[in-house]
Amino acid sequence: MRDTNIKIVLIEPGPIPSKIRINSIPHFERWIDWRNSARRAQYETSLLKRLYEPSGKPDTFQLPASAVTAKILTALTVANPRARYYVTNATWISAISKRILPQRLLDWVMAKAKADNRFCLPHSKSNYAYREDPMRNDPLFYIVAAACLAVLVILMIGIGGFAKGGDFNKKHANRIMRLRIIAQAAAIVLILLFVWLRGRS
Repeated sequence: MRDTNIKIVLIEPGPIPSKIRINSIPHFERWIDWRNSARRAQYETSLLKRLYEPSGKPDTFQLPASAVTAKILTALTVANPRARYYVTNATWISAISKRILPQRLLDWVMAKAKADNRFCLPHSKSNYAYREDPMRNDPLFYIVAAACLAVLVILMIGIGGFAKGGDFNKKHANRIMRLRIIAQAAAIVLILLFVWLRGRS
């Protein structure tokens, strides 16, 4: 599509309240024989509760559907839209984590976040429990973002020095590599701390 005027845009919403689970209940009851499933214990301990017993509390990082609408309107009205628009903090954290964390650690973080998440299953619009975007009120999020940005800057300096070569690369290549490892380790610790604290809130 690069040779056309059509631009491909991906909207990544994250936790947005909807009635998807409520609407899925009739299909679940019709097609899923959970009583004879090898996962019956898991259905009984968690899955059925999440489906039939809404907590009434918003998800961690949840934003209203209007937050998605705002991103869509932006993508449709600007001359050069971004390739991706992240709506909630959850999608920002996921995007950053994919670039920094090792794959197995990333899988653990995602599984931990999913296990600790709280799902909102409103039966009517009046039951929606929205919260403001916590990013503006959470200084740790800015610290995590700054740490990830520092890793990116150090990495770009190292790549630039390697590509250019010369005395700078000879003198500082190992130092930059060590600094990048330290910064990446710090960023990983901060991401894990942020996910853990958000799961407890």
